[in-house]
Amino acid sequence: MGTTRQKWLLQALEEYRGRLQHYVQIEWVELKEPRESDALKRIDGEMELFEKHISRDTFLILLDECGKGFSSIGLAEYIGNLQNRAVRECTFCVGGAFGFSPIFKKKANLLLSFSQLTFTHQMVRLLLAEQLYRAYTIMRGESYHH
Repeated sequence: MGTTRQKWLLQALEEYRGRLQHYVQIEWVELKEPRESDALKRIDGEMELFEKHISRDTFLILLDECGKGFSSIGLAEYIGNLQNRAVRECTFCVGGAFGFSPIFKKKANLLLSFSQLTFTHQMVRLLLAEQLYRAYTIMRGESYHH
């Protein structure tokens, strides 16, 4: 949710998008945040926007501070298991400032947490890109991780 404007973040995201293309087809979609000032209305508006862009067949992963934490190797194993189960599409969603609605969380296949710390949604995108790249290099036994 939201757009990335900082040039250095855009460059870093583009770098990892290029790296990831060697392993997986990836598409970054940025959604403009609703202008609602009320937190609950904003969360509901964000859920509607997400649902317009998510196919019903996707494996849905929401990045959420209360989600399950993984080590980098654990995340690589999880993604590898999804591939072994022939999951064809996986969607990662980064929520807005107020997180996700309980209804949307129930629709998710996984709530994923990178940390108990709070990050901007722009930073989370970069962390996600780097961790996905790391996961694929781990799965392939490449030297990036160590």
